[in-house]
Order: sequence, then structure tokens, then C-alpha cells
Amino acid sequence: MLLDKECGIQLETVDSTNTYCKKKEIPTGYWVLAKEQTAGRGRHGRVWISQGEEKVFFSGKFLLSATNFSLPLLSLFIGSAVLKALQHHFPNLSLKLKWPNDIYLEEKKVSGILIESESIDGTSIFIAGIGINIFGNEKLATSEYLSETPLGNNFKLNLIYTIIKFINEIEFILSNPNTIQKELDWIYENSFLRNKKIQTTQNGEFFTGNVIGYDRNGFLIVKKEDESLVSIIDTGPDFKVI
Repeated sequence: MLLDKECGIQLETVDSTNTYCKKKEIPTGYWVLAKEQTAGRGRHGRVWISQGEEKVFFSGKFLLSATNFSLPLLSLFIGSAVLKALQHHFPNLSLKLKWPNDIYLEEKKVSGILIESESIDGTSIFIAGIGINIFGNEKLATSEYLSETPLGNNFKLNLIYTIIKFINEIEFILSNPNTIQKELDWIYENSFLRNKKIQTTQNGEFFTGNVIGYDRNGFLIVKKEDESLVSIIDTGPDFKVI
């Protein structure tokens, strides 16, 4: 078990739930849920601001016994866990995982995920930070809300319990190459980028290609116009869906 459902810390306000979880006094297996976050962080040092009147600021701290996996693969699987939880609670919404780890509703973002790791006495500790827009009155240009009406704190807690359930399944998934591939196939079936054409630059080469899946490192597999395959490690500033 990566996270213990019973080991939650609920806060009114925090600078960053990920930063809070990094405290030495917070044991692994614990998680934090805050109503407000004043200094949320996204990938590549960006600021993460969850919007609306109801939102989730969550981080979980855990160890993984599995060793043969990459951080991008873990990040992708955390994104998959969040997507499964949201699909469970919002079955009528068209929710997709946008690689590497955002959740989209139609063409807009509803959830962002930040995975961090640190080594303490030779042991790798992981922190999964998750922000979700649940409900809001303000119309947003690039983001969306999951609900048109307020759902309340009990709903948020039940959603977190579901997310924890699916995060805990990752340990089993990573234990076997077959379950890893099965999960990658499921993710591709539920991918925002499935069968889409993208443009990007990697190793100084600008190219266009079609997304066809994910490899065992959690990288995006693209078939270029010359039919060759390339694995993309991450999105860059010129990454574009066309």
C-alpha cells in the first residue's frame, strides 16, 4: 500500500501541498488535502493555480518497492489513477489524459499533476501532487470545471479516497511487464493525443508525426512523416497538436 486512506492531514491553507509533504516529520504513506494553496507549483517551475470555488489541492508521500521504472512512467501512471477516479465519479463526462500528466475535459484542462522524488539515506521517496478544478462560476479560457453545481466537502473527500485506491494499484501494475503494458494500452485508449498529429523539436530536429502510443519509460511514441518512430521524452515550448 502506497498511501493509507486513514493517514490524511486536512488543512485550511498551505503554501504548497508538495512542499508540506517534504517535511521530515511527515511519514511516507501520509497525504495532505488543503482548501487553499498560495504557492502551488507545476512542471518545469511553472505556477499551478487551481481555479473556482471548489477545488482540490492534494499531495501524497510514498515509497515504491518496485525499482525498474522511470519517473516519467510513474508520472503517467499517477495521471492514469486520477483519470480513473474522475471517470468513476463523473461517468458522463468526456475525460482524457493529456500526456504527460494533465486531465482534460473536451479541449480544456481540469486537473494537473506534479511528481517529485528525493533520496533520503539511499531510499527514493515520491510525492504526487494533484490539483483539480471541481466547480466555479468564472468562465475560463483554457481550463474547465468538472461540475456545474457545488458538490461539497464530503464529495471531495470521497474523490480523494478513490484516487488513493487507484494510486495504490500502481505498485501491483509496476510489478509485472504484462500489467505495465496493459496499463499503457488503457492509457492510450483514454489519451487526449490518441491518433493526433503533433509537431515538436527533439535533439535539434523539428518534425511532424502521428501519436501511436507510449513506451515502457512513459515516453510518447510518434511515427514521423518518413515512417520512422521516435520516443519523445517531454513536451517542449514548441510542442503542438495540429
